[in-house]
Amino acid sequence: MLRSLFAAALIMGAAASPSSSWVLQTSPTTERLRGMSAASDTVAWASGNKGTVLRTVDGGLTWTPIGDDGFHALSVSPAGGAAWAVGENGRIAALRLPR
Repeated sequence: MLRSLFAAALIMGAAASPSSSWVLQTSPTTERLRGMSAASDTVAWASGNKGTVLRTVDGGLTWTPIGDDGFHALSVSPAGGAAWAVGENGRIAALRLPR
């Protein structure tokens, strides 16, 4: 189902903007990444298996591991200086980082 949604999003995006294309970026992890939240054109966060959390502040040129504390999903503030994560056993955490 997720692959179908991704394929549909790619098709709709290609139809809406024929000159746009995806640019693959290098990730410092081999874990499956499942979530993405962008705070701006340059600041974004990714989350994935085994509590993987990555952050970029340069538009994806480099991704920095933030932690592996067992969290699975995250949300980022619009300014990009804070993130909230949820995980096993009802855990919720806030993380504040300098920009």
